[in-house]
Amino acid sequence: MRRVIFLVALVSGCGGGMRGVRSGTEGDSEAPVTKEAAAPSESPSRESTSRPVSPPTQITARHVLIQWMGCRNAPSSVVRTREQAEVVASDVLKRARAGENFARLAVEFSDEPNAGRRGGSLGRFGKGQMDRQFEEAAFALAPGALSSVVESPFGFHVIQRIE
Repeated sequence: MRRVIFLVALVSGCGGGMRGVRSGTEGDSEAPVTKEAAAPSESPSRESTSRPVSPPTQITARHVLIQWMGCRNAPSSVVRTREQAEVVASDVLKRARAGENFARLAVEFSDEPNAGRRGGSLGRFGKGQMDRQFEEAAFALAPGALSSVVESPFGFHVIQRIE
């Protein structure tokens, strides 16, 4: 019998950060158990391959940042309200989920300096390097997944985890 553990993060764009985390099991396999599979393992190498995988200490991600007037590090050229920024971020998320090219969305919408040239890429980063709300959302994603709209002191983010 095989158990697959999954983790689903519910990320909120309102109020910032994570709202909740749910974990559980899914996919009990009904594959027949052979004598070899039912017998206790005598080989240390077999035991070592069945250890749980630890969570990553570094990931690669990209994002689109939508700022509003008055958020941290927003240049004076950003004149939208918080509510307007949230609407733009929600639209970016909708378009990304519909399959639009994420790098192009970063070019068109991101307020982060030089984000367009990088396609929103943040490269590889570890825990403790990003704002708490952003980090929690990014590390909770599976590779290839998109976050919901995430609020941080820097604005609203739509995050895509790469690896």
